Amino acid sequence: MTIDKRPRYILIAVLMILLFNYPLLSSANKPVMVGGIPQLYLYIVIVWPLSILLLYLTVISRNNKPDKQDE
Repeated sequence: MTIDKRPRYILIAVLMILLFNYPLLSSANKPVMVGGIPQLYLYIVIVWPLSILLLYLTVISRNNKPDKQDE
């Protein structure tokens, strides 16, 4: 891992910690059914794959850039 990738990975990690921490999870933990699914379950089912997709897109975008070589 090069040094330029670390800030983006740290930012994604902090975002995931915030999304799965008490204040946001408690805001979704209400006795409300959305399409027959509890709101908390729906929040987790949507946010978790989106965070994985964000990590995947970050890795792919960083790996597709050509390396600069000194000639």
